Amino acid sequence: MEFGAFIPGHWMDHSKSAKQLYDEMLAEAVLADALGFDNVWLAEHYAIDYIAIPGPLQMATAIFERTSNIKAGVAVMIVRNHHPIKLVAEMAQLDVMYNKRFEVVLGRGASAYEFRQMGLLQSEEDSREFYHEHLMVMSKLWKSQTSLVHEGRFFNFDNTVIVPPPLTQQPPFYLAGVTPRSIALQVDYCREAGNPLRVMTSAFREDTEYVRERLVAFEDAVAAVGGWREEASFAVNRVAYVAPTDEEAWEIMPHVIDVHRGLVRMLDDSEIMINGRMRYDPVPDELTPQQMFDNCLIGSPDTVREKMRSYHDMGVDHLSLYVHLGQPHDKVARSMELLAKEIMPEFQSA
Repeated sequence: MEFGAFIPGHWMDHSKSAKQLYDEMLAEAVLADALGFDNVWLAEHYAIDYIAIPGPLQMATAIFERTSNIKAGVAVMIVRNHHPIKLVAEMAQLDVMYNKRFEVVLGRGASAYEFRQMGLLQSEEDSREFYHEHLMVMSKLWKSQTSLVHEGRFFNFDNTVIVPPPLTQQPPFYLAGVTPRSIALQVDYCREAGNPLRVMTSAFREDTEYVRERLVAFEDAVAAVGGWREEASFAVNRVAYVAPTDEEAWEIMPHVIDVHRGLVRMLDDSEIMINGRMRYDPVPDELTPQQMFDNCLIGSPDTVREKMRSYHDMGVDHLSLYVHLGQPHDKVARSMELLAKEIMPEFQSA
């Protein structure tokens, strides 16, 4: 398996400045590089302190300047926020400047609050069609060696070429899917665009069977489009926190609960902000702290190793480990070190 470190930039503690938050995120990315993680994953959000990263490409650039080997990218980059020509050109520049170390997960997005603030709300049908056209255009732009003409519902242009041309021949894209149906659809889109079959899903609080259902949907879809499973990649974003003992690992649970509550509020757009800050009061259908502890990759090295084994054995290709949950930086760093030194090597070599 490959391992990513998901460092989204939760800004829940306002006694910490935004500058301190960014400095700590960069330090965590440098640590991930030193520890042998394959990727650093960032997020993209606007007008909320829940995740304070409106410029993930700027953050990726800062990471590249401070690291040597690790790939960095955005999970998820919301296509509705960007024109495809501009987005592909900016990503191609990173691809050239930092020698093929940029990757990205592309998605439709689900934050109704942010879309409403920026006047980007769409019907379900329009959202689906916009996303599909955007993906096809981005893929053509990335791979085109000559000027490109496109006439579509949402985008029209002629005599367009991406400058600079990227070094990476195939687009370094994952597509984001949540339900089994949407995951299968992403595989179809990958095949239609002629791109590698790569999908990432999130299992924030759910159990391993939730992940298994989505992996089965992915593998069935890969087979249906005539793909080789060995050449496809299924990635999972999963909360991860390791402490010396299970008892000590419980210290992360208030942060896990708050992050989950913020996620739910962001998705349903139900008065999510109070005086410019995210609400973290209870939301419907919460799991108990014990259920979340059991489902997530939380615990001592021995406990998390056994939990992680199930993902390896079922065939997950890439685990994006959600290591940054708003806890103090020293606790993030300790957890990353325990993951990299005591758990990951067994599965990296397998």
